[in-house]
Amino acid sequence: MRKRGNVFVGLLCFSLAIFCLISIITTQMELTKSQKEEEELIEMVGKVQDEVDEMRYDLEREIDDQYIIEFAREKLGLHLPGETIFRYITKH
Repeated sequence: MRKRGNVFVGLLCFSLAIFCLISIITTQMELTKSQKEEEELIEMVGKVQDEVDEMRYDLEREIDDQYIIEFAREKLGLHLPGETIFRYITKH
């Protein structure tokens, strides 16, 4: 009878050890996944902050003739009279 009790206690301890091991592995996997997500979110925040900084710069920038010329070229595709525009077409 005593031997059966020892076997039962041994199996119980073994089962508890396996359960703890599985729990640790699962928790470690979740932690790694969360760290990757955090890194991605930090990168996204950095990109958005760069966009905000650029927009803030555009808002605070003095509107002068040079700004209007740059805006017309970049955003509207316009050019000054007498300028020659070269467009390069690349094949992929």
